[in-house]
Amino acid sequence: MDKKPVVPQYVADWYEEHKDNFEYSVQCLCVQGCKPVRQIDIWFDNDDNKPIVTLVKMKLFGYEVEKEKLYLASFRDTNQYLGWNEKLGEWFMSCSPFTSGVEQTQETWEGVGIWNNPAFEIKEVEDETKI
Repeated sequence: MDKKPVVPQYVADWYEEHKDNFEYSVQCLCVQGCKPVRQIDIWFDNDDNKPIVTLVKMKLFGYEVEKEKLYLASFRDTNQYLGWNEKLGEWFMSCSPFTSGVEQTQETWEGVGIWNNPAFEIKEVEDETKI
């Protein structure tokens, strides 16, 4: 059995931010009230995540970040892909699914109103070489 837990990126981010004051930070999560509700609070409240056990294993054995699923969004009418240019901080259109920035998480597509938008076709990227 692998002792090193696999956790979402936001759990790893929380851990890295709080590892130097670990016990107090876990107590804050337990009593809910040290900070406003965040993604980590929702994760922590789900017993299926075994949150205390998982956080302690992270402290003792390290951890791995689970790989987030990525998706391509293309306009149904034109087959052009929507992408994000990190450097310029703006959205762009591309004819190729191999263009950097066209793969995004479900959360990103939901945030910009693309995920359930009938004007777009969403495809999961099946491997690291892109589809």
